[in-house]
Amino acid sequence: MIDQIQGRTARHPATADCFAAYLNGLVSFSRVRLRHVGRAQNLAGIALDRLRAGLAPPQPLAAEQALHHSGDVA
Repeated sequence: MIDQIQGRTARHPATADCFAAYLNGLVSFSRVRLRHVGRAQNLAGIALDRLRAGLAPPQPLAAEQALHHSGDVA
């Protein structure tokens, strides 16, 4: 997608409407920075892929749950 936005590769005709809406949304910004985020670091992308595949979203590890709840008062 970044290559398409920057004009390095051809845009796919099926995404023309989304691409036009994206460009129209950029008009109000004076500067935009695009950055590729690898799939392993893109937690939202991983969750969406799992939902599309009919799988449950990834669950936090036990250590993450303990950190999240460590401030809870019983």
